[in-house]
Amino acid sequence: MATNDNNGKARRQNFVSLTLQAAGEGDVKYAQSGKPWGKIRGFFSQGKNQNGEFRPSMWFTVKAFSKTDQIEGAVAALQNLAKGDKFTAKGKLELEEWEGNDGVKHQSYVINFATIEPFVEADQPGEEELQGEPA
Repeated sequence: MATNDNNGKARRQNFVSLTLQAAGEGDVKYAQSGKPWGKIRGFFSQGKNQNGEFRPSMWFTVKAFSKTDQIEGAVAALQNLAKGDKFTAKGKLELEEWEGNDGVKHQSYVINFATIEPFVEADQPGEEELQGEPA
């Protein structure tokens, strides 16, 4: 997607918003600078095909980086995710490449995100709004 900047020139946008299911626990590590960062693997199902067979799930690594020495914001949110939790990750989509110990080149989609939000299904009850005076 392209948008126009203040000078009328087109610039590319790289922003995704995906609702994923956590494949495991969120993992927090520390960079050499002492600032925490975290990652988690997540996927979404593409559902079934016309024959009723499941289509392959799409997998992503979601990463977050703290601006301070504290675990806060997106890193804290990522750390609190557990296997099976659904969450929405919003950020920049990148392709990470590396060579494995077997000499084979691998690729993985990575979302370096600015925000993470819990996902609540539409049929799940939310917080009930109470009427009347507080007790």
